Amino acid sequence: MAQSLGALDIGAERRRHIEGEGFTAERDDAYTEFELERAAACYALMACKTAEPWMKPQIDYAIRNLWPWHSDWQKDALPRHLLTKAGALVAAAMDKYDRSNTARAEQLQRLAEIEQAASDGFNAWLRKAQSRTTVALHTLQP
Repeated sequence: MAQSLGALDIGAERRRHIEGEGFTAERDDAYTEFELERAAACYALMACKTAEPWMKPQIDYAIRNLWPWHSDWQKDALPRHLLTKAGALVAAAMDKYDRSNTARAEQLQRLAEIEQAASDGFNAWLRKAQSRTTVALHTLQP
């Protein structure tokens, strides 16, 4: 199945963030308070502002309270472009999540290997101690 134009645009925007703006994985990983997700939600809400007049105050309130950065970073655009920005930020958040889970899985694997090595080492020490005890007991027999 061919990718939709929307998916292609989101991918292009994500690449622009990385290559053109310098929003690297390391920079994204430094966000610890769901900044990427909150910014994505704000851009998606901004795309709704043209829907119904009664929605505008609630949307503005939500954006003011959710926007994670200085307001200078908040850029208005046509609804489709706002959704593209939101999608690119969601993709960045998903990439961060995947990196975090991969790193966590690798840490757990290393911990399991260390525990196994410690267990193997203890078992080897125990076998050696038991054999010494057996030898020592033989020397005590009349």
